[in-house]
Amino acid sequence: MTEPLNNDRLAEIRAGLEGLPEGPWTVEDRYESGNRDGQRFDNGLAAVMALSDCDSHPLADCSCNHTCRMGYEQEAIAKHIARLDPQTVSALLARLDKAEARLSLASTFWLNGSIAIERRANDSWAIKDGGNVLCADGEWEYEPFPSSRTDEFIARTRFTLDDAFHRAKAALPPPPSSES
Repeated sequence: MTEPLNNDRLAEIRAGLEGLPEGPWTVEDRYESGNRDGQRFDNGLAAVMALSDCDSHPLADCSCNHTCRMGYEQEAIAKHIARLDPQTVSALLARLDKAEARLSLASTFWLNGSIAIERRANDSWAIKDGGNVLCADGEWEYEPFPSSRTDEFIARTRFTLDDAFHRAKAALPPPPSSES
């Protein structure tokens, strides 16, 4: 499965913000009579509108003139689209950028005070517990001094940060039982 928010996808989202009507966007029933262009809509009406945009035409018309979507589904879709107005998406991207910038400064993450994820190279991380490191097979191995580490050792004990967090969480000891 492709990562939904890889750098290419984020660039696509940023580029997609250009030229959109400003928000906030709202959800309105633009067809109060249930009629639009002579068609009767029986399952509810939901149109996404931009306040500063045209008063006649919605940004997105989520209404349906047959039974493929129920009214509550149409309204939920329209509300979701309205929540993602350009200012909101821009603010989310700015927060993501700030978090990634801060994350890039970190060299060690401690989990439960016992297991550490330590940066070893640009996107190469080791999972440590005392003098041992976690291997790709899930076993712990003593970590020798840097001059004694072989290429094979490095290959089996280094991970991307995402993979390191996933593996480290799986390696954590279970929490103490609350039953005594």
